[in-house]
Amino acid sequence: MVQERIRALSPGALRIFKQQAFERARAGDPTYARIVSMPELSDIFPQGITPQPTTRQPQIGQEAPQQIPWWQHPLNFIRGVETGFGALVTAPFTPSVPGTEGLSFFEREKLEYKAWDEPSFQVDPLFRLPWTSKEERERPWTIGIKGAIETVPWFATAIATGGLSAAGVLGARVGATGITRAAQAGLRVLKPIRTAEAVAAAAPFKVAGKILAPVTKPLAKAAKGIAKKVVDTSVRLVPDLQPIGEAISIAADPTKLRKLVNITTPSIKVLGKTIGGKQPLRGIAEIVGGMAAVADNPALLALTGRNVLRFEGANKALASVATLNRMGSSKTVFNLTNDGFMRIGGKDVHINTVRTFPKRYETQLTTRQKEWITQAQLLEGEKRELFKRAGIKISDLTFEEGGIYAGRRVVGRFEGNELVDVAYVGARQPTRVGAKSAQEKVRSYANIEDAIKDKFRYLPEEEALYHNIVNAYNRVANKQFSEWFLKLVPHETLKGKARVTRFGEVQAPDIPAFAGKVFTSPEAKEYINIIRKELNPQSNQALSAINQVNAVGRYFALAGDASPFSIQLIFFAGSQPRIFGRAVGGFVKAMFDPLYHDNLISKHLGTIQKHRGMVITRGGSTEMTEAMARGGLLRKQPFKLFGKALEPFQRGFEGALDTAGIYMAESLDHLATTPMRTAQVDAFINEFRGLLSTTRIGISSGQRQIERTIVLAPQYNRAVGALLWDIGQGNLRGQLAREHMAKGVTAIMAMTVAVSYAMGESQEEIIDHLNPRSSNFMTWDIAGQRIGPGSKVRSLLATFGKITKNPEDAAFHAGRFLKGNFSPFLGTSIDLITGKDFLGDPTRDGLLSLTETVIGNNLLPIWVQSVAFEGGELNERVTRGLAEFGGLRAYPAGAFADLKDKQDELARQQFGVSWDELGQQPNGFTEQIRLSQTQELKDLEDKAELESAKFARGDQLEWNKYGREVDRIGNMVTNELNQADRQFVATRDGSQLRDRVNQAYWMKSQMMRDILKKDEFAIVRDSFGRELSPEARAQMEPQKLLYRDYNELMYASDMFTEFGEYNFTEADRRRQMFIQMYGLDALNSVEQVIGERRADEPPSVKLLRQAQQILQPYWQIENQIWANLPQGFKEISEQIEILARTDPRGADLQLFRYPQIVFARKMIALRKRQMKATNQDIANALNMFYRF
Repeated sequence: MVQERIRALSPGALRIFKQQAFERARAGDPTYARIVSMPELSDIFPQGITPQPTTRQPQIGQEAPQQIPWWQHPLNFIRGVETGFGALVTAPFTPSVPGTEGLSFFEREKLEYKAWDEPSFQVDPLFRLPWTSKEERERPWTIGIKGAIETVPWFATAIATGGLSAAGVLGARVGATGITRAAQAGLRVLKPIRTAEAVAAAAPFKVAGKILAPVTKPLAKAAKGIAKKVVDTSVRLVPDLQPIGEAISIAADPTKLRKLVNITTPSIKVLGKTIGGKQPLRGIAEIVGGMAAVADNPALLALTGRNVLRFEGANKALASVATLNRMGSSKTVFNLTNDGFMRIGGKDVHINTVRTFPKRYETQLTTRQKEWITQAQLLEGEKRELFKRAGIKISDLTFEEGGIYAGRRVVGRFEGNELVDVAYVGARQPTRVGAKSAQEKVRSYANIEDAIKDKFRYLPEEEALYHNIVNAYNRVANKQFSEWFLKLVPHETLKGKARVTRFGEVQAPDIPAFAGKVFTSPEAKEYINIIRKELNPQSNQALSAINQVNAVGRYFALAGDASPFSIQLIFFAGSQPRIFGRAVGGFVKAMFDPLYHDNLISKHLGTIQKHRGMVITRGGSTEMTEAMARGGLLRKQPFKLFGKALEPFQRGFEGALDTAGIYMAESLDHLATTPMRTAQVDAFINEFRGLLSTTRIGISSGQRQIERTIVLAPQYNRAVGALLWDIGQGNLRGQLAREHMAKGVTAIMAMTVAVSYAMGESQEEIIDHLNPRSSNFMTWDIAGQRIGPGSKVRSLLATFGKITKNPEDAAFHAGRFLKGNFSPFLGTSIDLITGKDFLGDPTRDGLLSLTETVIGNNLLPIWVQSVAFEGGELNERVTRGLAEFGGLRAYPAGAFADLKDKQDELARQQFGVSWDELGQQPNGFTEQIRLSQTQELKDLEDKAELESAKFARGDQLEWNKYGREVDRIGNMVTNELNQADRQFVATRDGSQLRDRVNQAYWMKSQMMRDILKKDEFAIVRDSFGRELSPEARAQMEPQKLLYRDYNELMYASDMFTEFGEYNFTEADRRRQMFIQMYGLDALNSVEQVIGERRADEPPSVKLLRQAQQILQPYWQIENQIWANLPQGFKEISEQIEILARTDPRGADLQLFRYPQIVFARKMIALRKRQMKATNQDIANALNMFYRF
């Protein structure tokens, strides 16, 4: 079926087919006339086309297709070479053909070349064939530029095959230096023409050159007209604005945000007063979405439309003036001084004077200068036509309203990137018909120095023209705004004398458009107040100065390098790889060609004018490059030289973003079928590039100032937020967001897997890089540095993952994320006040840290900061710097990563497994402890511990605090033991020493138990108090597991007798038990952490422990005697001893009942006396520490 085959076409092919079908149907082709009229295809071909009547011809039987003759194949090949070469040479300036967006580059350029209506000219025939008719022989030849270009390959072939390559090189060299730069004059096509001309004119081709002169000279002359073809001539240079009603209907389109705004609380009456009936979310919505989100009355809607039109006008003006800028700056073209003067006839003449009177100086101007002035005058004429179509008399307007300013040196005063005031320099200003009174004239200065003192600066001619056209568009926008408002709001026009305003009426004489009007509606006063407030925005000079500094930090953070491909354009790589490639090419071309961006805009002028809402970034018009705009801090002393060095990066950044935006707009052009759909496509293109105009959506100037003072990149953040919000929308904008984000994220995930696979990682490690809850999310360890892609979306996902992993740390992670997005001014202020930055590093401990905080973090590109301040070896610094320069995230891996790498290295060297795998083996824990005793690991552990204290959060904060409490208790015990030692040295009283040692250990045991009872250590208590399963023990950190088991063994309540004496013997037994479980290295590790290393004990305490060891046989006598008696007699004996303290007679009666106990006691006493008599060491130990 025909309709099925048509529907199967790609969007690009379908668009071409539709165009051809309509054209052939109108031309009378009956087949195509039937196709476009088919009801089944009414959604593709709108019904109503009436083909022109055709004359039916007699049916002639069709012959079978003739086979192409053999001699035709080489001719077809030659024709293919010619057209292919022509398509490639003319690619930069051939006009776009609708519907070719989906084709390959070469196929697209061939179609554009085929459709190109190139300049042509006529010449006398070079020769006449005698057998042709006289009429044919005398007819002049018509030669087009295409034909000239297509002859170039054969000139080159002839030269090469003739063995005259030297002459060919000479000719190419002559041709390259014999023309003006193609990008500056828009004459790139001249290069092959003039090259061929030079080759033909070079010896030994002089004779041939004379023969070809009638062809080459007219070719070169006609090619001068191609400059206009570089610009899209299918559109006006200064087109009309969209109707304000259309702009308002698009801006006020119902969205989920507007639905939230319209939520109203119920109204109830309490004591005669109405409560409720409010819109609680309105204020938040206005802060987020601007005036456009809450506009619901004629004043707000009119102002919303005005904002949209003013943005559109600035965009259109930028694109229009690009057709002039592509020829070069006025300073370069005319060799001007900084004040705009050029030397003509020995006199200094201002460029504006030359432009005002071009005929006067025509003979002293170069061709390039004349073309520049012609283009500027053309823009002036287009501006006048704009006013004429809008019904505005230009003779009544000032410069600020888009009026005539020829012959005047214009200076301007800026706040940020906005022109807020203009003036003229010169004592005499030319008058004009209809000039305003002296009180209404723009101010003037006698000289430039006076203007500079008032913070004005000279506006180069092209910049003055740009602002003049912007002002013209603003004037048209204001006219539409006032007319639309007056149609909706009831009013009366005063005639003659003013009358007294009645109750409920209002006038606005301070608003020129409403002068002589009396508004009679009850709401008029509210409307006028809203408008008056918006038309008279307040500006804070202090915030303006702060934001100039913030703009520098913003530029270095977001645009002063090659970062757009890893930040703003990262998702293009997956969703639009061809456009991403063009953006990369645009970045490189713009860096090395100052005119690339203007030529790009000029060529795609029609696309830009159709997509009214698409942000154009040229010339520092966005927040990212605001510091590099004229009047920005990097354009002033003492930073001007620095700004000049960074200018190529500005051009590259802006060129990349606009290349991506323009080609994406063309690729989505088939969706932009209505103004509403076009606006949604434009909004998506902006957000996908990280761009958004807060002026367009109606964010007040005061709020914009505050946002730029607080936030690093408020517009970029809004764009990312809007993009993520759009994913949940059901309109075209949401559909595009979902489709392109899905493709982009999928491509990034595939890239992640590919990188991980290339690095030899396991499946678990690869998955870990895709998990936002992991510290390895989208980052890899490269040369000891953690490196991964950037972008705000990645940062948001990582922060969200950390919060979901540890909800109790939500405030910490959210706060750190917000602090990282603070503006340079606010972030630096907080860092200096708190003494630490958001990473925990000191900010004012000395001159070095203060310099880094104030200057390094604000006035250096982010990649330079990484190299200069984040430490490491030279190769590590270079690795980080290159990564950050390319827009990637790069930071030192940290001590924990270094410790882990070293642990794995040692474990693999000795056991062939990783550190974690070693810990799962039966004796692996002991081996880990042994390996940890190496000095290198000890140093890394100390460094990691410092980082842990610096970055600790959540559970780790509690464990760190518990550790500090344990250290405090340990220090107290150590001090007590040292004091007991000094007392023993002085008194030699061992019994007193023993008592103090027992008291110290008892105190430590009690205090250790007491701190675990506190609620602030609930996590530690739970960890120590519950029984651990084998699985839980395997998952627990080794050091914590060691400490837990040691604590339970050595500080249990049964370590003390009923009399409070510390049981050294039991302590030694349990100590040996711990050694058997984990090894001596593990014991030493724990005792070193908790400050109980026996090697550090005072000498007297060591002597007491030695005495305990010596007395072990002495204390064992009791156990040996009691072991020979029936079980339970020892416990009965102990109970009788306790009874004897309070009831000696009762105790004697009990002993009378148990003669075995009496016998055992006598035997114990006898054996002890015998041992003391025979073992002098035991006797000395008892005399030293157990004298009563």
